[in-house]
Amino acid sequence: MTLAAKMGRLGDLLNRNSTIALGSLWSTLIKFGSAALSYAMFVSFAKAMNPVEFGQFSLAFSLGSFLAIVASAGLHTAILRWIPEYSSTGRVAVAGYALRWSMRMTLLVGALVSLGATAAIMVIWVGRPVPDFMLAMVALILPLAMAEFVGSAMRATGSVIFSQLPRDILWRGIAILMAGYFALNGERMTSTFAVLFLAVSLTLLIVPQILSSRRSIPEAASGGEIDGLTQAWLSQLPPMWGIAVLYASTQYIDTVIVGHFVSTEMAGAYFSASRTALLVSLMLVASVMVTAPLISSAFHSNDRLRLQQVLRFAALCTLIPTVSFMILLLVIGRPLLEIFDPAFGVAYPALVVLVVGQTINALSGPMSYVLQLTGHGAQNFKIIAGCYIAGLIAQFVLIPQIGMIGAAIGSSGAIIAWNIISWRYVTKRLNVDPTILSLLWRKADKNI
Repeated sequence: MTLAAKMGRLGDLLNRNSTIALGSLWSTLIKFGSAALSYAMFVSFAKAMNPVEFGQFSLAFSLGSFLAIVASAGLHTAILRWIPEYSSTGRVAVAGYALRWSMRMTLLVGALVSLGATAAIMVIWVGRPVPDFMLAMVALILPLAMAEFVGSAMRATGSVIFSQLPRDILWRGIAILMAGYFALNGERMTSTFAVLFLAVSLTLLIVPQILSSRRSIPEAASGGEIDGLTQAWLSQLPPMWGIAVLYASTQYIDTVIVGHFVSTEMAGAYFSASRTALLVSLMLVASVMVTAPLISSAFHSNDRLRLQQVLRFAALCTLIPTVSFMILLLVIGRPLLEIFDPAFGVAYPALVVLVVGQTINALSGPMSYVLQLTGHGAQNFKIIAGCYIAGLIAQFVLIPQIGMIGAAIGSSGAIIAWNIISWRYVTKRLNVDPTILSLLWRKADKNI
């Protein structure tokens, strides 16, 4: 194919996906701003604390973030399927009921997980003083779970900007200002104060989002329209829930394991490396913000060609930024880690391994969302569960032997394995390709 023909096809693709293009632009701008602010937030916290306090903060933030995903019950993923599914078929009232029911369930499960975490902490530290930063961690669970859910709900209704702005920009910006206040006054911030500040400020920021999301779909079904729906929804949640928990375990639990087997200070160093490596998958996250509802809508409208076009366009947007970030982090990764603390450069080998895993994950596209939003959640769960459990076992074995690099090997190995296995399943069963390979050929389109 000539260059002119390729450019012509690219122009057609952009024209057919103008909604995605516009949404992706805003989402990308916000996500890039969010990534910069997130990095600056963690750096500012590291500068405002000593290495031990930052290590404690890293443990509390990681564990709180993981338990927030447990508290989400998979509803933050399910709502991306339910609202487009019912709205695209004219059942707006049912979509409204799904939103309200899911919000109540998230609040309930979040409260229960918070109580359970508090009880577990008391049991673990029975007879000993309970660390303040661990109790503060509990306060993070419900705000993070609700922020995740309401952000997904607003994306499902098309509100891409407002779904991201409070948590991704304002929350992090406020946290940086707070850390800057401590630095300017020459004071040291404690891990307990930092965690509680994040919990309270996030709660205040997501309240307007909750109210706005409820108004976005004003109708709520009742009576015969909802008979049997809640039972059906509950049956769909376990795979989504399990997948989210397993994926979160590779993002957060490895920091906790490093803290247990190595040291609190090295937990802070590894946390810095894992947050830095996530920059590689930034563009994938931005594209999922927009494409997840479109994937659900295209599939449930039985428009498989449109589904492949959405996935191909997402792959096109992801390719260059991902490769660019990968090269950048491999070149300047060590100095970036030393910004947190001069001693954190020791985590560079772990960073390299984590970057490789995140690069392959980003170039594989929204693999998990494709399976979950097209009715293949159970198989997706089996694939991810097998890979991630193997990754966790590897971490428990390797971390005591080789430290942080063992955590990175377990995390990246699990991510690479599940993407390869999922790709084979998706291309065979759904006849679509979410990866960058879809940019190389279009033969599959003829069979859709």
